[in-house]
Amino acid sequence: MSGRIVGEVLDYAPIDLRPAEFLVLIAVGEDARDTDRVSKFSDVENLTRRTRLKAGTVRNALAELVGRGLIIPTYQRARIGLHQEYTVARLTNARHATIRPIHTNESVTPR
Repeated sequence: MSGRIVGEVLDYAPIDLRPAEFLVLIAVGEDARDTDRVSKFSDVENLTRRTRLKAGTVRNALAELVGRGLIIPTYQRARIGLHQEYTVARLTNARHATIRPIHTNESVTPR
């Protein structure tokens, strides 16, 4: 469980994430290990319970986060008996163009 990754999410997540996407990213980041950034228990059922969001909302948020490259799924397709694992991307990476630290003095305007 990584407070370091959660801190990175809080500081550097894209400013245009929807609240549900942001909350799911925090939950996945909290479950991820510091060593390899893999979240093993971030299946829809656990994320629904932890975030208090509906299952469909969690699925949509996960799809958006995967699409934006913020989390990387271990499996490209669902496999019987295995739940999906996610690797949390390093959010200080320049490829996430909308990412800006929120603790700076510059004014931030939504895009």
